[in-house]
Amino acid sequence: MSSDPAIVMPAVVPASQLPERQGVFAFLSNIERNGHWLLPRSFRTLSIFGSVTLDLTQVRLGAHTDIELRCFMGNVEVIVPPDVRLECDGGATIGNFEVNRRVPSTTSPDAPSVHIKAGVLLGNIEITVLDPNSKTFFQKIKARWKLRDTNPD
Repeated sequence: MSSDPAIVMPAVVPASQLPERQGVFAFLSNIERNGHWLLPRSFRTLSIFGSVTLDLTQVRLGAHTDIELRCFMGNVEVIVPPDVRLECDGGATIGNFEVNRRVPSTTSPDAPSVHIKAGVLLGNIEITVLDPNSKTFFQKIKARWKLRDTNPD
């Protein structure tokens, strides 16, 4: 979607290279998945009094991935690049379930698709589709690569 070579977007890998399912469980703890990692066909996240961050900006994934998010008195954040087709279903009970689309997800039939199903009780789940033209996007990529700004201004 962006021609800037400094921006790394998810890579699609053959289904044969993907694990069927994996997940994370955060209980009174913090879990963060970022950088280059392999997203299985089915990924489950459970946060109980904990925090989970899934950064999909550099992930390797298949043509279709299902992500299930469950949260009880915790926090789950998912960061999605704009060149992924994103579908979200979810709800909250005395909590917050939010999908922030800084830009619309791609509608290209060749783009990988991610379907997120979420449920939260007394907690927060936030899914954000990043805008590749925003300063925040570039700051996030710089932080992931630990690049330093060479301009002293």
